[in-house]
Amino acid sequence: MDVTCEALYALYGECFPCYPLSREWFFSLLALEQGKVFTRWEGGALAGAAVLHGDSLPLLCVGKSFRGRGLGSQLLAQAEEYTKSQGHSQVVLGQGPHYLFQGVPEENPGAVEFFQKRGYQAAWSSVNMRLDLAGYDPGQVDIPPVPEGIAFRLLETGEEPALLAAVEDAQPAWLEFYQGCPSPILVAAEQGRLVGFAMVPPEGGRFLGDVEKPGSLECVGVVKSHRNRGIGMGMVLAGIRWLKEQGCGSIELRYVALEDWYHKVGFCTFQRMWMGEKSL
Repeated sequence: MDVTCEALYALYGECFPCYPLSREWFFSLLALEQGKVFTRWEGGALAGAAVLHGDSLPLLCVGKSFRGRGLGSQLLAQAEEYTKSQGHSQVVLGQGPHYLFQGVPEENPGAVEFFQKRGYQAAWSSVNMRLDLAGYDPGQVDIPPVPEGIAFRLLETGEEPALLAAVEDAQPAWLEFYQGCPSPILVAAEQGRLVGFAMVPPEGGRFLGDVEKPGSLECVGVVKSHRNRGIGMGMVLAGIRWLKEQGCGSIELRYVALEDWYHKVGFCTFQRMWMGEKSL
């Protein structure tokens, strides 16, 4: 791994201590070889960096000792200019296929204000949530019963076309994540038809640095014809049970909009993301 990559990982750790990421996660998620990296070096040290993927800006950071000198503004302006030169009409903060944070971490002092002053706006904030499994009993959660005939199980070999059809019905934007997905996939089935789905990677938690085996629930969906019947929440509980059986110590949710919905099964919010974007 080259000097820039190692320096970028070290800079990330300095700038985002509340978001611990392993090297493997960091470089896998950022996919630097597929993006565009802008850097500022001073005295042999990486002072700041920005990473672009198309119209998505997944990372912008400046070392603590180099702040207050306009480096962040310069890197952002350079990234915006390059994005526009590639034919894009906007910049989104995170949100793309190669994101660390889905937006701007609100826990970082001054981060949201930095982007607001430079013309970025956000219509909403998403959250990251966690559920600690020590002592947690899914059977004690008070939710409406799942309709008769609904079975929760892992996806079976040969069911991939049916899964993709269900994803396209429920949330077409997720097709790219489910095509060739390497993670275990939980499904809800009714008389052989797949009506719900969720990814359940046993070590998919990104920011749970204090957990030995952090699991994750991702892209939970139900086909339109079967919504508002308790299937989604039943599937979440089935996923929690399965991840607990795999020895997970905690479960992480990311990119969550239905915050109150997940509170009902015991998840708590621990990170907030400002979903900023700007027209160029």
